[in-house]
Amino acid sequence: MEGRSVTLSRRLAETCSTCAPLLELAEDAAKEDYVIVSCIPARVCDRGISVLEEWAAANRKDNDADWMRTSWLPAHKEASIAADFFGCTAFLEFSALASLLFLRHASDVDISDLVDGRCPAQSTQFPDNIFDDLDHDLTATPSRTRLTPDQMSRLAIGIDKSGLVYVPVPEIIKVFRRLNLRATCSTERDEQAVYHANADQVYLEFELSADLLKAYKVVALEFAAEAHDQGWSSNNPDHFGTETGSFTWSDIALVSAANGAEIARSTRWYTNLHAVSRWQTRKLMLPQQSLIFERLQEAAQIQSGARIQIRVCAMFPGWRHYIRYARIDVHMLPL
Repeated sequence: MEGRSVTLSRRLAETCSTCAPLLELAEDAAKEDYVIVSCIPARVCDRGISVLEEWAAANRKDNDADWMRTSWLPAHKEASIAADFFGCTAFLEFSALASLLFLRHASDVDISDLVDGRCPAQSTQFPDNIFDDLDHDLTATPSRTRLTPDQMSRLAIGIDKSGLVYVPVPEIIKVFRRLNLRATCSTERDEQAVYHANADQVYLEFELSADLLKAYKVVALEFAAEAHDQGWSSNNPDHFGTETGSFTWSDIALVSAANGAEIARSTRWYTNLHAVSRWQTRKLMLPQQSLIFERLQEAAQIQSGARIQIRVCAMFPGWRHYIRYARIDVHMLPL
């Protein structure tokens, strides 16, 4: 096999998966502070390796702006190519993070263009102020709009093709997670319906496939609805306009996509005001401690799909549940 040999410091080699066998040999010897790696291809240049060594020697952090301006920026492409060859995933994630920050500052790069496969010019340069926010909270998304899982995948591919980031697509996806870039799936129904006593029926549902749960973790569930009851009641007038004594409400259910069996239920996420015919807007961010989140993780582990439902309920004669709109938003982070 053609290629040259290079000497890597132990500190750098310990971060590289391809150097693990060499480190094991070194353990049997005198525990040298360096390892020699052979068969290095021409694309892995000395300049890139040098930047990797600087990064490893100082245990560089994401907010080391001075070093990034003077060393990383001029050779980030070469360093990423070297890191990819040596299997240094920590540097690839570090480099991808800094590169993606570019997208938050560059006025000539539109996220939608990257999603649609339209790439900016390869000569686009990093502006100096890209490093100003390196020590700030990185939870702000680089996207200007919500992305579906398919759009997120196309964004990663578009960034890869753009020449803005010189790291593999899987590392870009990892940085999406670190930047808290969420994929969002939504469904809604805008149609009036009425449900009578003893109702427990599905008004709206969204299916999470086994493949989706394998690739993404559900981190937030949002619900919205517009509903009211029949507008009158023969019960205690003191309860009118309150939720007390109201027998029209809505539950959130999680059921198996395979057989429809109920897995978990969150009851009464809203209860219509007693004897009020005015449309009432309800919204909910489901608490993380809800059993539904736990059961979703279990479904992902056994590679089973699930459906999230908004169920409309009513009880006792005379009670009617009117609903005209509902929406489900499922927010996910890539795994």
